[in-house]
Amino acid sequence: MAGVLFFCASCSKLQHIGPALTLKGYADEQEAQRVDVKRRDALFEQLLLAVKTGEFQKTVKTAAELEHRFGEPVLKMPQKGISGVERWLYRRQVDYFHSPKVYVSVDVKGALTGVTQE
Repeated sequence: MAGVLFFCASCSKLQHIGPALTLKGYADEQEAQRVDVKRRDALFEQLLLAVKTGEFQKTVKTAAELEHRFGEPVLKMPQKGISGVERWLYRRQVDYFHSPKVYVSVDVKGALTGVTQE
């Protein structure tokens, strides 16, 4: 009789294993997202400091160098009024309105043509 109860209990566990694994996957994904946001925010703080101290303008000359050192921008958009130039936006990942912002202008060859901080 105990074997039958054990078997039924096991069936119940197996029946719910799919949803339980799905929930576990969501939790793991949320943790990975938190870690990624922290990493990207730390890179932004490094970029902001480099711009404020003038080190950025002296050492970073290409879009490839910029992305290698400070990660991908939050947004890439065409520069208004200048054909062939993109304006890249860097800011904290989840602080949309109150975060300092760094705008970097990049030409079609990947050369940086300007940087501003707001």
